[in-house]
Amino acid sequence: MIILSKEQVMKLHAMLAGNKRLGTHVMLVFLALASSDIGEKELLQWIFEHQQ
Repeated sequence: MIILSKEQVMKLHAMLAGNKRLGTHVMLVFLALASSDIGEKELLQWIFEHQQ
């Protein structure tokens, strides 16, 4: 089982601050990881590429 770290959730929160759908977004990311649609490394790469 892959678990999002506090740092990963905080980065997602920073990217989506003020968005009421943060919880839904985190859930969808978790489900994508859990279903192996994407890997942890791909998720981290996406976060680094899209952070401000």
